[in-house]
Amino acid sequence: MGRGAAARCDAGGAAGHLRRRGGVVKPSRIQFRHAKGWCAPEGAVYVGRGTKWGSPYRVRIDFKGDSRTYRVIDAQGRTVKAGMPRALDAIRMCSDTWLADLRTIPHDSEVAARVRAELAGRDLMCPCSAERECHADVLLDLANGGAS
Repeated sequence: MGRGAAARCDAGGAAGHLRRRGGVVKPSRIQFRHAKGWCAPEGAVYVGRGTKWGSPYRVRIDFKGDSRTYRVIDAQGRTVKAGMPRALDAIRMCSDTWLADLRTIPHDSEVAARVRAELAGRDLMCPCSAERECHADVLLDLANGGAS
């Protein structure tokens, strides 16, 4: 990365992505990008796949003859749903199922306390589309006491 790109990343920092509400700066969700020259804001936490905050659900392809279908499995390898004809449907089911799981976490639970301890006040990054609610939105809510 050239010097100019590094300077732009450092200058933007996390403050460029935090939202203001009522004069208070609030953490937000940032769409993680693999684009050349894109830099993660300083202090932002990646919460996608490969982290403890990422979805434990995965898509598997089942082949039968010349056809294929898609299956969603959980962290233990158990099938959640099988026989989906489109990969996009399976991917969305992974996301939606993890989102629903996170919504069941009570704000006064030990899990929520761990979320607050590690993520409160931080921007969260994930590769999810900005057009849809995702797990990072729920984590922001848990981490910041419902203030996100």
